[in-house]
Amino acid sequence: MAHYMRSTNLLLLYILHFVHSHILYGIELYAITGSIHLHKIITLNNKLLRILQNKPYHSPTKDLYFKYNSLPIPDLHIYIANLVICS
Repeated sequence: MAHYMRSTNLLLLYILHFVHSHILYGIELYAITGSIHLHKIITLNNKLLRILQNKPYHSPTKDLYFKYNSLPIPDLHIYIANLVICS
């Protein structure tokens, strides 16, 4: 059981870091793209978080992001823009 827990935690960390790094890399492009394309990325990100947390389809997205100490993509863009402006 302990081996299974470690392997699922490693898989979870790998997926989160892989996806999160790609989102951060393209956050400026995502912010200026059309709302249709941005909606697809947000939906896929929410689906991934629901799968990783074994949450139902109608679970609130705020809880999904809170567990991993993350921000939704539009809020993440605002946060990164503020970091650039303040530095």
